[in-house]
Amino acid sequence: MNIQLISISLTNKNEQTLESYLQSVTRLFHQENGPAVFVLPEYCWGDISSELLQRAVEYMQKELSDQQFAVLGSYPIEHNGIFHNCAIVVDRERIIKYIPKTHVLADESRRNGVVSGTNPGIVTINGIHVAIIICADIWDNRLLNRLLWEQNADILLVPAFTVVPPQLKDYAKVQWQALGIVRSREYLLPVVIADHSKSTDRYGVGNATCIVDPSRKNADLKVMKDFLQLPTNNRARLTIQWDDIKAYREYRIQKGLYQKKSSSDN
Repeated sequence: MNIQLISISLTNKNEQTLESYLQSVTRLFHQENGPAVFVLPEYCWGDISSELLQRAVEYMQKELSDQQFAVLGSYPIEHNGIFHNCAIVVDRERIIKYIPKTHVLADESRRNGVVSGTNPGIVTINGIHVAIIICADIWDNRLLNRLLWEQNADILLVPAFTVVPPQLKDYAKVQWQALGIVRSREYLLPVVIADHSKSTDRYGVGNATCIVDPSRKNADLKVMKDFLQLPTNNRARLTIQWDDIKAYREYRIQKGLYQKKSSSDN
């Protein structure tokens, strides 16, 4: 079975009202036929209340088809008086999982009152082993080894928020997209990054939204952007051919270019 990967760079800050944001995103749900996974950026909900978030999540769930699931960005979720920045993983019927961010930055902790959590591991949805990490977690080799090699993930989904000084937004994009390519080739699986698309007067964003397919390999790939599926109209979309990825993985193994490590090796 193949699957459509859709990375969406829209955030609630891009729209005038929460209602218009929900309509913009769910309109993209309706444009896809067959199995699909959607990823929204980290902190895509802005400053809405937890009550409004709950209603928004319930609305979006109803708009998914039976063969779709989504990572609805992230939000500070409270548990036993402690807040974690959690990715919200849903299908049409339920909240499948809250995935905490494991590497919370100092400014993020001061601004949002969140602390680092523990990633609970891969989530299996419709027979697909899904690894979900948040932004800075992509730098953690030990975490990635656990999720992608030990737990045999099929895809890696990354809600991100690349906050940088306004003059460094291009630097952030290059760094994040290069990192997406490296992780995809290193672990031989598709990587989906969903980042914010619009900077403000106070900060820049990388707009690093992209999808990387590790089996994308031919003589026409000359510069970095050739390796990426980049967004048009705030959406990057790619249909993954699992057979192609499997064949490329077997090729890399035969060449001695792919060797799994355990999470204790780093």
